[in-house]
Amino acid sequence: AALLLTCGHLFRTSEGKGPIEVTFYQATPAGAQVRETAPGQLLNYDLERDLALVIVRPQAPVKALPIAPLNTPLVPGARVTTVGCNGGDNPTAIDTQITTIDRYQGPPNVEVAGAPVEGRSGGGLFNETGQLIGVCFAADPQSNEGLYASLPSIQAKLDSLNLAMVYQAPATQVAANPAISPAPVAEAPPQNVAIRGQDELVDRLPDEFAKVAAPLAPRQSLSMSEQAALEEIQSRGLKSEVICIIRPYDPAGKSEVITLNNVSPQFVNSLAQPPASPPLRSPATAAAGQLLR
Repeated sequence: AALLLTCGHLFRTSEGKGPIEVTFYQATPAGAQVRETAPGQLLNYDLERDLALVIVRPQAPVKALPIAPLNTPLVPGARVTTVGCNGGDNPTAIDTQITTIDRYQGPPNVEVAGAPVEGRSGGGLFNETGQLIGVCFAADPQSNEGLYASLPSIQAKLDSLNLAMVYQAPATQVAANPAISPAPVAEAPPQNVAIRGQDELVDRLPDEFAKVAAPLAPRQSLSMSEQAALEEIQSRGLKSEVICIIRPYDPAGKSEVITLNNVSPQFVNSLAQPPASPPLRSPATAAAGQLLR
């Protein structure tokens, strides 16, 4: 059997209970092409780290790529390669570089230049020696960067499942259909407020939202961009996740990703109201974050 590493928010909506189909590709002169598909079984998903592990039994042998060992340095400017599927197309590799380490609060994370498009979520980030050092979970369109769960978080996840041998042992070729039993699925509980994830977006104002939420009248205290952001949250927020990146002006400060599932009309309206008291946080800029499927 093969053990696949991907992002956790893919399983948020299904709570890990839906069917899984894994597609295997092979390199050809025309690029990566489909070789086979096989059913997968979820071993574990983690919404805080945004990581998941899936067991699959391919018909043909596959070569496992190594996870970088402990204490592998991740430094800004280092050359890296991302692999993913643009909009569901066959996978492609993009050469780029690391921009920032642990900019965001929470589990270890790494940012690289170039915002990934929809479909690259769960794709790997590899160093120049071909070792896995990250898993894509989001894009920061404003900074044109991609966000990845980084190596320490991946290793900690494997440690928690008693799978440290995965990154401690060298990569080997995995035989097809070995006679082993998969480990039981460990499910993460559903959450109303989560670190990462994305539900399907809607193209119109949901009826149940429109019944409660009054149209947001332009406020003199809001800029045009702030008013537009509020209207966008109002039109999409009930059946989607609202994701904000709070980025301090202080270069030494850590940014924070805040994700809210299915925000209420009252929450949207409260955003347009002036604060009752001075904010506790230092001045910060907020940019819309985009989590990828």
